[in-house]
Amino acid sequence: MLTLGTSDSMLLRFFRFFRLLSLAKLGKYSEALENIFNAIGNRKSELILSIGAVFALMLFSSVALYLAEGSSNPEHFGSIPRAFWWGAATVSKVGYGGAFPETLVGKACAIIFAITAVAVVAVPTGIIAGSFHEALVKKQKIDRQH
Repeated sequence: MLTLGTSDSMLLRFFRFFRLLSLAKLGKYSEALENIFNAIGNRKSELILSIGAVFALMLFSSVALYLAEGSSNPEHFGSIPRAFWWGAATVSKVGYGGAFPETLVGKACAIIFAITAVAVVAVPTGIIAGSFHEALVKKQKIDRQH
């Protein structure tokens, strides 16, 4: 009835979108969400440092893979930006269309990078979890005093 007899449901999608936005407004009143944002804000410098470490690791691995694989696998590692894209896809675990190193040196670099990336990417999770736990403990102490 809202689309006035047309098969176009864009108007209904528009209303659905605004319904979702109204639900999102409830999120700003959520105490848990506020605690998460406070945890991130309290550890902003550590998070920036760890994100910088991830970026540096990806850049280093991109250069290493370009040097190791650039001539034998130019389609995927023929330039540092292409190798950087592979590194980003590896760190985020989305994969990159079957791109993988072919040489022994390239495979060794990729193994080292993949293992190190898991460790380095896990650091921000630990930082946020620790800060979130501190905020919850502090809130519980305040609640007990009242």
